[in-house]
Formats: sequence, C-alpha cells, structure tokens
Amino acid sequence: MAALNNLKNCSLKLLNNTTKNVIATQCLSRIPLLSVPCKINVSKRSLFTSNLAIKNNFNVKQNIFNLKQARSMFIDVDATPNVNTLKFKPKGATILPQNQTMEFLSLETASETSPLAEELMEIEGVQSVLFGSDFISITKEYDAEWQMLKPDVYAIIADYIESGDPILSNTDGKVKPVTHTKKDNENSTVNEIKELIEHRIRPSIQLDGGDVEYVDYIDNVVYVKLLGACRSCSMAELTLKQGIENMLKHYIPEIKSVEKV
Repeated sequence: MAALNNLKNCSLKLLNNTTKNVIATQCLSRIPLLSVPCKINVSKRSLFTSNLAIKNNFNVKQNIFNLKQARSMFIDVDATPNVNTLKFKPKGATILPQNQTMEFLSLETASETSPLAEELMEIEGVQSVLFGSDFISITKEYDAEWQMLKPDVYAIIADYIESGDPILSNTDGKVKPVTHTKKDNENSTVNEIKELIEHRIRPSIQLDGGDVEYVDYIDNVVYVKLLGACRSCSMAELTLKQGIENMLKHYIPEIKSVEKV
C-alpha cells in the first residue's frame, strides 16, 4: 500500500510539473515583446534571445518614431509659369516678414546672409533661391532635372525649419530684403508708383514664385527688376508690359513705359 501511495504521489508531481510547463509555455507565447518580464525558469540562451527581441523591437519602434518626426514638416510644391522654377511652401512656417523677399544668385551672397540659402545653393543644379514671407522659390539650371533635385530641397528645407535656427544670420550683407516704402523727400509720383507696386502688383507676382523690385523713375519711364521665377521666365516680357506697365499707366497716365534692368 505504501509503495502504491508513493507511486501516486510521484505521478501527481510529474503531472503538476508538466502542467506548469505547458501553462508557462502558453503564457510566454502570449507575452508582448515589450511587457514586463515574468519569473519563468528558462535557460540563459532563451533570456538572451528574448532580450534581443525586445531590444530589436524597441529599435524598430524608435526608428519609426524618428521617421514620423522627420516627416512632420509638410511642404507644398507649386508649379510656376517658369518651368525651371518651383515654389516650395512649408506649412505653418514663416520665412521672411510679410511681403518681403530676398534673392540669392550666388553661393557667396547666400553664405554671408542665410545658412538655409547657402545649403540650397550648394545643391548641384540649383541656380538661384528666392525667399518670400511663406515660400521659397528654387530656380534650377536648364539641364538639371527636378526628379534629382527635389528630394534634397525637401530634406534641407524641412530639417532647417524644424531645427528652429534663424533663417537669416546677417542682415548687413549684400543681399537686402525687397520692400517699398514711401518717403517724404521723394517725388509724389515715385511714391505712388511704389505704393502700386507694393500693394497691387507684388502680391500677384509672388503667387507665381517671383517678385518685382522698383529701381528708378527717369523721364517718365519706370525701371524695375524681375526676381525669382520671373527673372528667366519666357513669359517675363508679357508680365512686364501687359501686367506691370498696364497697371501703372492706368493709375499714372504720364508714365510712358516700364523697362526691366
């Protein structure tokens, strides 16, 4: 009888141990990789494998998080009448004060004024950069391909704006913001021309990624400078004559013509 009882006890212990192992195995299979570790008797190799899985899973999630952060800056891209110019608009970002623009035609002028402009001008194939209040116009060289340029432009603009660094590092360089203010000591006609350019002409031209700057008024002829997308656009002459000239002549009949410099 004693021998029989001992045999029963051994069988129960074996059954209990087997059941525990099965339950432990089932629980382990249901534990998420990032959950708190359970106290289960497993080998050192199994612990190493589990820890490695947890670490790898965390790294994957961290990389996805970083990727989402990198893509949190949305940039709209608008075509312009100039096939060599695109207008990039980072959502929610302010580039320059309202209605101001700055154009960079060389790496030298960009480097002394704006780190962002410098980085963009360093891209092979970029010819010029125009900053607006809420946009950046990029003009490429004739033989460059947008398919090759756009990823670099996207990355540089997004990274720089998200960094929080100032757009301009120096306001005393060769490049000055384009803005037109009336002056008391200037001819009344000149002030009227500036006001028309500032409030009626520039906003429309900036929508197409360009700008116009008043230069001079001599012998009833207005001299202006076309910037950004308008500088090398095939439609520039049409914009100058049928747009700017017609507008100024309508309000100031004594103007003979508008010429670009």
